[in-house]
Amino acid sequence: MCSVNEEGADAFEILNHIEPLELKCRKCLLEDGNVVLQKKYVYCKSCFVPMVTHKFRATLGKSKLVNRGERVLVCVSGSQSSVSLLHMVWTGLQQSTYKRLTFDPVVLYIDESVLHNHPQDQQNKIKELFEKYGFTYHIVKFAAAVYSDNCLSEDIYDDQYNYKLQNIFKNLSDLTLKEDMLMKLR
Repeated sequence: MCSVNEEGADAFEILNHIEPLELKCRKCLLEDGNVVLQKKYVYCKSCFVPMVTHKFRATLGKSKLVNRGERVLVCVSGSQSSVSLLHMVWTGLQQSTYKRLTFDPVVLYIDESVLHNHPQDQQNKIKELFEKYGFTYHIVKFAAAVYSDNCLSEDIYDDQYNYKLQNIFKNLSDLTLKEDMLMKLR
């Protein structure tokens, strides 16, 4: 017989008795919460986004890693987190003079569609996003980034390099090996 209910039932009962979180936003105390941080702090969307943007700007300002007018490379993968990063940088550049970020962002997107067989519209969406924010951007093919000495100056990449990359990844049997190889090549 199964003994899950005999010995392990206490753990499940404890989980059911956790106190519910407060439902109102911690900051404004008016709206219902949408985001929970550290399992206890609830924020509404209208309070959460400005708070995160402020913490982002404050962290960059306190670190003093970036000087005024420097060009900063922002690498974007197209994921939700990298798009959020772009939005925070853009928001920081739109602030009043006192709060504004003082660096010049240059965005880099390495197109890995040769490995994942993504359609061309993925790259078009990324390009539209960069143009919407008005950033200086570069879109580089993955094969050019791996095999070329200066991939930004070369618009033409050879199909044989795409074939080489595809063969490398086809010969790797394990998903973990493929992910490790991709991380090393990036």
